[in-house]
Amino acid sequence: MKEQAPGKKFVSGPDVKCGSHLKSSDDLTGFPVFPAGTKSLLCKHLTKDVFNKYIGKKDPHNFPF
Repeated sequence: MKEQAPGKKFVSGPDVKCGSHLKSSDDLTGFPVFPAGTKSLLCKHLTKDVFNKYIGKKDPHNFPF
């Protein structure tokens, strides 16, 4: 994975509730918090350590984490 921007390695803002109000990855200014009852594997396995490790990185297709 490639780094996106050197200045956006860690997200230090307050936690952000996930939902349709988020229009782009730039709207994610903190650790994502999923609604109760969410059954996705991302919700189950995403920790703040993993989030901070990959924030600001892109996959080979240039899609941000």
